[in-house]
Amino acid sequence: DAGVRLDCLDALKAQARDAQVRKALLLAARKDQNPAVRMKALEALKDSAADDAVREAMLDALAHDANPGVRVEVVNMLVHSLEHESQLEATVQSLTQFTLTATDGAAIAAYRSMPSGPARAVVQIAHGMSEHYLRYQHLTDRLNDAGFAVFGNDHRGHGASVTAHGLGEFGPGGFKAVVDDMATLTELAMAEIPGKPFVLLGHSMGSFAAQLYLLEHHRELSALVLAGTAALDVLLASLLAGGGPVTLELLNAAFEPGRTRFDWLSRDEAQVDSYIADPMCGFALSDAAMGSVFQLGAGARLDPRLSEVRPDLPIYVISGECDPVVGPNQAFVRALVDSYRLAGLTLIDHRIYPGGRHEMFNETCRREVESELVDWLERALAL
Repeated sequence: DAGVRLDCLDALKAQARDAQVRKALLLAARKDQNPAVRMKALEALKDSAADDAVREAMLDALAHDANPGVRVEVVNMLVHSLEHESQLEATVQSLTQFTLTATDGAAIAAYRSMPSGPARAVVQIAHGMSEHYLRYQHLTDRLNDAGFAVFGNDHRGHGASVTAHGLGEFGPGGFKAVVDDMATLTELAMAEIPGKPFVLLGHSMGSFAAQLYLLEHHRELSALVLAGTAALDVLLASLLAGGGPVTLELLNAAFEPGRTRFDWLSRDEAQVDSYIADPMCGFALSDAAMGSVFQLGAGARLDPRLSEVRPDLPIYVISGECDPVVGPNQAFVRALVDSYRLAGLTLIDHRIYPGGRHEMFNETCRREVESELVDWLERALAL
């Protein structure tokens, strides 16, 4: 029955990267007697069009399929694929990867991306847990377009920096070494582009590192951006209340029964699927690494060194309304903001996006989030 086959294809679409699923989709695209089924199978394969077998099936359908609707759909898919490949090529050309030598000698993968003209300011991005810097290319492009130079690195145990100590491992320096790596990159960025405002943007675990960075390196900062952030001590107390181990899966509880284990990240299913398919995403930190994040970060919001930060440092906090990290009714992130205000910091803006989940830079409204970030930066830095 064609209806049943169409329902099956809908169910398989999210798994099109799996080799066996892709083989079944290719068979349906080539052999099924129903044109609607063939078109649905091709549509499910759209994001895999760079694969030789998929591209061959599309070209075969374009040349031989008897249904004109199928042929038109194939043309659209091939155009989409070529545009995507062109965008990827442009991205690679604008991004430079280099090795940053950490204070303990570890080799840290770092990146710079420059605007087409003179840089108006420098933004350093600190990515989150169980992901890597290259997931921020969309944000980096938007910042470059606005005239910002962008730097970032893969944290220890993440991305191309796994060679330092292994996947999910920070090494003997723990979370402090992660923060120290960020400071080393700051020195390099400010030396390469001297005399320009400097902004640190941290997401999730990167925001927890940024909270610690603020205590020791606030004099370098012209502004601070914290996304998907929280008072780490309050977040930890909530996670431990369940009595089990602290894992990323706990954060998906509010979205169960869910489509995936990572629905808490974004409403954009394509972004969630891309995260799941990425072998450098979704892994667990070692117990030692996870413990060092909480041990070092839990006291950051109450650290007496906050009193040394200049009161008029602009701080922008970005939250999704439904992000489990920020807590029910934003309770965990409000605890952080309240602590900063009690410490005398006066220029704090907190933007909450209705319906948003954890990764606001990968959300369905990410263009709005990025545009409002650029607007805020221009105001805060008086550009």
